[in-house]
Amino acid sequence: MKRIILISIYFISCTATKPTTVIIPTINDDTVIVIQEGKDGKDGYSPRKGVDYNDGKDGYTPRKGIDYFDGKDGITTVINGSSSVINVKDYGAKGDGITDDTKAFQAVLNMLISDISKGNFKIIIPKGDYLCGHLETPNSASFFTIEGEGMGVSNLLFIGDYGEDFITLINSQRIAIKNLSLIPKNHAGKMINILRTENKNGEMGFVGDGLLENIDMPAYRGKGFSKGIVFSCTGLNNSASDANNEQWTIRKCYAEQADSFGISFEHQNSLWHGLYDCRFSGYVADINNIRDDGSSGGGFEAYSCTLMPLVKSSVLLRLTGSQYPITISNLHSEGNGQALVTSKSSDGLLLDLILISPMFKLGEIGRPHFDVGVGTTVMIRDGFFFSSNGISAKVDGELLIHGRHGNLYKIENNGFVAIDFYDADAPLLFSGNGKIVIGDSNTGNLHK
Repeated sequence: MKRIILISIYFISCTATKPTTVIIPTINDDTVIVIQEGKDGKDGYSPRKGVDYNDGKDGYTPRKGIDYFDGKDGITTVINGSSSVINVKDYGAKGDGITDDTKAFQAVLNMLISDISKGNFKIIIPKGDYLCGHLETPNSASFFTIEGEGMGVSNLLFIGDYGEDFITLINSQRIAIKNLSLIPKNHAGKMINILRTENKNGEMGFVGDGLLENIDMPAYRGKGFSKGIVFSCTGLNNSASDANNEQWTIRKCYAEQADSFGISFEHQNSLWHGLYDCRFSGYVADINNIRDDGSSGGGFEAYSCTLMPLVKSSVLLRLTGSQYPITISNLHSEGNGQALVTSKSSDGLLLDLILISPMFKLGEIGRPHFDVGVGTTVMIRDGFFFSSNGISAKVDGELLIHGRHGNLYKIENNGFVAIDFYDADAPLLFSGNGKIVIGDSNTGNLHK
């Protein structure tokens, strides 16, 4: 049930003013109505016990109790953990494409409350071009939203050092970032690094339940970034499996022309993420979950995403072992490059990859379009594969194909291949010493 809480605050004033009413939705869906009266005529609203104010000169400092600003430029009220809307321009950000706004943005981020029970900030980024270097959230800052006015409208342009990360989210949970463009005016490392690391007590923090939505990460005049969205982990000997980094929703995000990966899951306990209507491209791979040492990365599900191989050496899906199966539905891809390369991880974790109704339109690349490594199982249902010279596959693990398959014509098999509903009129060439099962489950015909 929605409740209404009425709070009246009276100030002793030098000049009379009309009462001001501020209505604030709180995190538990109550509504707080705050009525202020009186103004001292000098430096904002006069402070009383339990009330903090801002004089427009030295930034906004939230404290326990009630914090107040004059309401003229976007900052409302914090009342014992209620919601606070903050406009970055109130802290000196210009958004004029000339001024370095790094300090202003970082000052706002530093306000985020680390104790997840006490904060529900919403940071507004109005229309503009904001020049920023590296930005990061305080350790364990959670329950906040960063929101612009739209892709191509609210633009953050990276001007930091070459290879430095643009935005790092440290041990954050239940947060949202949306409606922005992140543009690498200088070459960046990771555009968004979702980092799980040691917290202030030396223990591993928790990262989860986040949302990235409507975020564009394009290349800028030939300059780009190494990786788009990255789930990573450091601390405790950089163990891949020490703790959780999970349950992020990534919707309508576009990370394109990355030097290495469009999106990368580089943490074994990075689990249960969902990608929806996204577009990724990278010169090494569009989607990756292999860590630098070859050990297993995270798992995810993807729906209606577009992957665009940039060059013949690019790979759409570069995947290794994961604790849970990876499921990809309605994938669309077109361009030169390999469809997938899978391998057994260096720490022995196996991979189960499920592709449902994928469409691969690929060029001739001089090597197998599908490279299914040892310790991996790839299951494809109702897929469409097309290349002007035919689709080829190399199988050292297991490849299971059910339904249509386009012009798949050559398989080097040293593992296990099973094809159901095979069109007998289509040419199919096999080589290698692996086991092959071809049949039609509709008719019961089976050929080994």
